[in-house]
Parts: sequence; structure tokens; C-alpha cells
Amino acid sequence: MKPSLLVFCAAAALAQDRAYVRIPAGSFQPVGAGGRSADVAQPFLMSRTEVTYGQFQRFVSATGYITYGERPDRAPGWQNHTWRAPGFPSEPRQPVVWVTAADAEAYCRWDGGRLPTEIEWEHASRAGSAAPHHFGKSLDPRYVWYRENSQGRLPRAGTRRPNAWGLHDMEGSVWELVLLNEKTPVLRGGSWMNCPAISPWAQDKPIYRRPLTGAPNHRDNDIGFRCVREALR
Repeated sequence: MKPSLLVFCAAAALAQDRAYVRIPAGSFQPVGAGGRSADVAQPFLMSRTEVTYGQFQRFVSATGYITYGERPDRAPGWQNHTWRAPGFPSEPRQPVVWVTAADAEAYCRWDGGRLPTEIEWEHASRAGSAAPHHFGKSLDPRYVWYRENSQGRLPRAGTRRPNAWGLHDMEGSVWELVLLNEKTPVLRGGSWMNCPAISPWAQDKPIYRRPLTGAPNHRDNDIGFRCVREALR
């Protein structure tokens, strides 16, 4: 292999590694679990931000993948938008939306990973904090995109402060698809369209959780995802 190609491959691998954060193993008390602990036995890698339009475009270009919303046999209904035409101006650094759990899983497999489990997601989101949120007990706009500070549009990924483990937008930005079990996706974290009165940042609804209406093919303009990978030991 030519030296220049070796340098390019090494740089590409380094850039890909920087897109993921190592999450340590550990125990924590999930919100609403009545004091019961949950264990994450092995460390893992999680994408630093939600998957963006630019990243998803590269996946589609490389594989020819057709999302559920673009298929002619999709279920009829009001969800006529697609990730290509979300109903508002989009740009490469915004989180990709209008994708199903199956679309998200296909991307994660292509990227060498999978969707996180719900326990993995909350462990990573809390980042060792004993508070309901990694930033404390109540909403902190330095860390969260929500209705009042998003100016009515989907923000770019990674532009709020990260949590203690280097993850951006674990709350706010877009709801994130995670797996309750192998077949049941749920949503965690809230979105740029939530307001404090009904949001995950209300004192009685920490790290909000929502079932996926119309699962498994429900899509929306504030639902996205991130991936996890096995950590090299």
C-alpha cells in the first residue's frame, strides 16, 4: 500500500474513533426503578453525538439503502416526510430524523455497531451523576436544546455542552431510539420541540421516557438515534 494511502486510512480511522466515546462499566439506579440498581457489566463505545444527516447520507450512498419512509409499500398515514425531505431546511450537521428503528439499526450495523439498550443509554446519559440528569435536578439550557432555545428549528448536533463522559445532546435535541429488549424500541431524552411544562426536565419526569407510538415503523421530525459498539479491551 502506498504511504499516502496508509496516511489517509490512518486519519480516517482516527476520525471515526473520535466519533465515539468510551463508556465505563458500572452500576446505577435508573430513574423510577424504586431504588433498584442496574448493572452495566462491560465498557462500551457510544457515538459522541446523534447520527447526523451527513453521516446517514454517506451510509445511503455506500449501500443503496432505502428507508421505510421512501418505500412504496409503507403504511399509509400522515407521515409523508422522509429523511431526505424532512419538511424544513436540513444540513449535514443536524441529527437525522424521520427514520424508523429498523433504519437506525441498519445504519449502526454498517458503522460496526448497534442501537443501545435502554440501560446502556441511561447509564451513559447520567455519566455517574446521582441526580436525575447529568447536569443536575432541573433544566440547564447550556446542555439542552428544547423549545424555548431552539428558535423553532432542529439544531446542529454537538453544539451544547457535553456530559462528564463527553456525550452531547443526551437530553433535548431529538428523541433517541433505544431498545427495551431485542424487539421493542422506545424513546429516551426528549427533543427540541419539548417545553418545560411537559418535558423530561420537569422535576417529576426526569430523563423522560416514551413508548414508540405505532412501533416499529413510527417516524417523526424529532426522533433520531445514536449507536454503540463493543469496546476493545
